[in-house]
Amino acid sequence: MICVPALNIEPVDTTGAGDTFAGVLAAGLDCNLDFDMALRRASVAAALTCLTIGAQPAMPDCAAIDAALIRL
Repeated sequence: MICVPALNIEPVDTTGAGDTFAGVLAAGLDCNLDFDMALRRASVAAALTCLTIGAQPAMPDCAAIDAALIRL
C-alpha cells in the first residue's frame, strides 16, 4: 500500500483536481523525480487546484507547489 499525505484545505471547487494530479505526477516522473516526491508534488498540486473556481485557471505553477510542499 502507498500512502501519500494531503494538504488540509477547505475546497472551493474540485474541478480539475484529478487532471492536475495526473499531469503533475507524469511531469515529475518525466523529470526523474523519485516516485515518492512525484506523488507528494501531485497531491499538493491537486489540493491547491481545489482552492480556486474552475479547472485550468486553478492549476498551480511550480513555485506554488514548491511553496506548499513544506506544509505536508
